[in-house]
Amino acid sequence: MKMYEFLKALPPELRERFEVDLMKAELEKEVNHLIKTLKPGFGGKSTSKELDEYADEVYES
Repeated sequence: MKMYEFLKALPPELRERFEVDLMKAELEKEVNHLIKTLKPGFGGKSTSKELDEYADEVYES
């Protein structure tokens, strides 16, 4: 995770909250990218049911 300069000036407990939010945003961005590129044809337009079925296929193999 990138360390943003303004985080260094915050109290530790507040800094932790910001870091968690930043990590969450970075993970969501990565997951969205993976959803779009994971299986040809999905293109980010698949239903959650289709994604669940595909995830089951991947984990079973």
